[in-house]
Amino acid sequence: MTLTLLEKDPKYLLSFEKSRLSTTQREFIFKKIFEKNTARGIWLSVDSEDLANLVRTREIFDYLLEYVAGKGDFVARYNAIQVVQHYKEFANNDLIQILLEYAIDQSENINVRVISIQALARLDVATKGILDQLSEVTKDKNNIRIQMAFFQLIGQYNELDDYIDLLIEAIPLVRFRQNHDNYYISTDSILEVLEKVKQPKSVLKIVNFFVEDTNDLIDIYIKDYTPHLVIQAVSANNSEIYDAMRTLLVKCVTMHYKEPALQLKHFFIRTDVNSILNTYYNSLYKLNARLAKLGTTS
Repeated sequence: MTLTLLEKDPKYLLSFEKSRLSTTQREFIFKKIFEKNTARGIWLSVDSEDLANLVRTREIFDYLLEYVAGKGDFVARYNAIQVVQHYKEFANNDLIQILLEYAIDQSENINVRVISIQALARLDVATKGILDQLSEVTKDKNNIRIQMAFFQLIGQYNELDDYIDLLIEAIPLVRFRQNHDNYYISTDSILEVLEKVKQPKSVLKIVNFFVEDTNDLIDIYIKDYTPHLVIQAVSANNSEIYDAMRTLLVKCVTMHYKEPALQLKHFFIRTDVNSILNTYYNSLYKLNARLAKLGTTS
């Protein structure tokens, strides 16, 4: 039966109880499944993790690494990258360097470049050295898939403030109805990374971006970030951030942006500076009245 499945549809062997198979048997089955799919021109995606979980040995990692490095068969190389990203425990410099080369090479197939960056993210190798090499890919504004893969990777880096300018430059990519090559691409990774920024200087830069581009706060894809911006501003609060948040709130009220105005007002409540805000407006009642005209109350 096993031999029949290997010949006809080997993927069904993934549902077998692994404990009933020896390591040697699982390695044999792994190779048969991989080679069968590759020969048929089938791109592995959701099945890649199931295949990796079949057997996790150095032999299989080295087997995949040969395909990753080989450029003769596109499907074999693509599938090998898809699977090898699940072998974090065996990842070495050889693999990382190959993936970096693919990601940076603008003449490389776009699918290989994207999956190479995603594999680096999955392997959890977001170091400053790697990010510095890859940061160039964000300058290619025509390849949003590559940029989104990069932001998946950079989100794992602890010192995000090192790349705050690059992150802010990417905010416009989140906007609704951007040209995404005629198909939907999730840009959530950009906002998810922005939410992790903590240093006051970096938070101030984000606030100032929205002061200049206040329209973005009502964008369908960006507006949900406003509560996170308030939390960041509260945590990093200083006089410069206060002034910037005040300016941003005034602009939102003036432009009749009700939802972001209400969210931004929480910054002043949580930092206990309502009295200062009251003085600035001459009376906090005036601000509440403006908000009330927008259809709400404080």
